[in-house]
Amino acid sequence: MKNMVKSMVVLLMGVLPMSAQGVPDRALTQVLKEAGDVYEADMTAMAIMEAKTGKLLYLSAYCRKRACDPSAWFGGYAYEPGGVIMPFVMASALEEGKISPQTHIEVKEPYLVIDGRFRLKRTDPSSKRLALREVLAFSSNIGIVKIGMRLKGERLAEGLRRFGFGRPVPSDIVPNQSGMIRDKKALKSRVVQATMSYGYGLLATPAQLMQAYSAFVNQGRPVAPYLAKRAEQEPKRAVSVPVAEELKKMLVYVVEHGTAKAAKTDGLTIGGKTATAHTVKNGRYARLYNSSFYGFVEDGFGHRYLIGTLVKEAKNFDNILASRSAVPLFKKAVDRLVEAGVLIPSGDGYLSPMPGAKIVREYGIHKDSKSGLRIFYDGVLLAYPSEDGRVRSVERGKVVEAKCQNGSCRVVIAHPDGYYSVYERMTKIAPIIRNGVRVAKGLVLGRAEVLAFWLFEKGRCVNPTTKVRF
Repeated sequence: MKNMVKSMVVLLMGVLPMSAQGVPDRALTQVLKEAGDVYEADMTAMAIMEAKTGKLLYLSAYCRKRACDPSAWFGGYAYEPGGVIMPFVMASALEEGKISPQTHIEVKEPYLVIDGRFRLKRTDPSSKRLALREVLAFSSNIGIVKIGMRLKGERLAEGLRRFGFGRPVPSDIVPNQSGMIRDKKALKSRVVQATMSYGYGLLATPAQLMQAYSAFVNQGRPVAPYLAKRAEQEPKRAVSVPVAEELKKMLVYVVEHGTAKAAKTDGLTIGGKTATAHTVKNGRYARLYNSSFYGFVEDGFGHRYLIGTLVKEAKNFDNILASRSAVPLFKKAVDRLVEAGVLIPSGDGYLSPMPGAKIVREYGIHKDSKSGLRIFYDGVLLAYPSEDGRVRSVERGKVVEAKCQNGSCRVVIAHPDGYYSVYERMTKIAPIIRNGVRVAKGLVLGRAEVLAFWLFEKGRCVNPTTKVRF
């Protein structure tokens, strides 16, 4: 009998246009399936949440040879996370004053020997001294162990607990495992302290990791992910605001210069950490790996999201490294959020008035299908694949007209550079949009399934594609 291949997806109402009716976002689901097949992975999984609130917007898992419960992996799969734990060791050491942002770590030895019996091979480039951000960017095991050893055992564990490790997340996620941090007796071992520093000898769930990473974009407060009901208790601060901001900069450096370069997207701020960690089979570390990437993405308009990706036990060894598997999945999620108009990359030029929509009629001469006559169309017509297309202001400006008549709405905006943008055939206008209101670039004006868009300069229509980034 052929193995059954099944994926299950939870996709909640909110951010992605296709989720408005509770319909799975097929683009991301297909990405996970294709990646799982190419990587020959036991499972590929992804979660997206609002950084500020913790609301889960997308939660999906694809398995090649068994059925996947998307919430089971998120809150119920506790694994040795590897290098994605390093930022929390770094943050704890900074918080306790064991290191400073100017500290450099000596990593000149090819091996670090602990207690004469445990030998750790260096994994970073051949530099003899690494800045803190380089310890993370190059995933230096020796570098992070030397930092973790400054904390001592119990202080190291306490630092991780402040981020939420070792206990269930305060959430409605089911199952919701606590993971594992070693007890006081075990933490007296220097070897245990060393391995915990780079993410071995402890267990964490993806839900815990998402919660922990959110602290770096929430002024040091970890925000728990949730499905429907948010935790009533305000999250406690794990680290101070200066330490959270310092770690955020370091995680951006990882994407700009380190192991996560494949996540870069022009016009967006992205930071995170990779991990490629051995899995255990029959009580021993096997030649199988979990590759993961947890991080954040934000634009210049206040939109900020946490994304976690996990590739479990890939058999295609060309793709076992997180930089070649989990990071590209993260990038696909970012691209989808941009396409949906949820994230707005900064840059020159006007934004698309309807990100993710297709141009179904271009500026120029067209042959009319009924009359056969050649007709000049002086705007562009955009169509969205669902009824949930957000219409956005292409540039900052002032609303000079906003009205609805017979089920069709029209908005006109005057821009500082002398241009006017016109949005017609909208199904509704946002309540805040009215005559005289000043709008920011990318602000949602309303909704449309099909949008007629024009651009005027000095009273004359101009080709929108010369000014707008569709």
